[in-house]
Amino acid sequence: MIQTNMQSTLFVTNKFDALKLAKTTESLASQWYNQQYLSFDISRTPELQNYEVLELVFISKLFNSALSLDTINHLLTLLSKPYAYEYQHIYFDVFSNKWSYLSEEIDEDENEEIEIDEEEIANSYIENLSAESDKNEIERLIHYLQGLLQ
Repeated sequence: MIQTNMQSTLFVTNKFDALKLAKTTESLASQWYNQQYLSFDISRTPELQNYEVLELVFISKLFNSALSLDTINHLLTLLSKPYAYEYQHIYFDVFSNKWSYLSEEIDEDENEEIEIDEEEIANSYIENLSAESDKNEIERLIHYLQGLLQ
């Protein structure tokens, strides 16, 4: 089973740096806390321990991934709270329907730049949507994209 990283550190991270690292806002982080995705209220936490930063980044990555809320909730039911996981060391295995650690061979190469063609991934995702079975997801994407244009 995947273990959370609850190790405290000598040095804390101020919430503004943590939010920047997680690529999110304080209002979204507060919303995630209110919806019980985060274990701490960032509006009352001026300095975060390492495990709180990990949790914030992990949740932010999931919500910024364009996965549906149902999918995010499913993925999270398979993990223990708080969600203080180092996302670069774990992955969700869709074939076994469980979270797993990346092999050490992959972990050791984490300093190498991995090139990801985000446009290709997005195009592939959109091309595989079905007007009939993915109507809610398509409407969510349209709403999200309209929000970006405003």
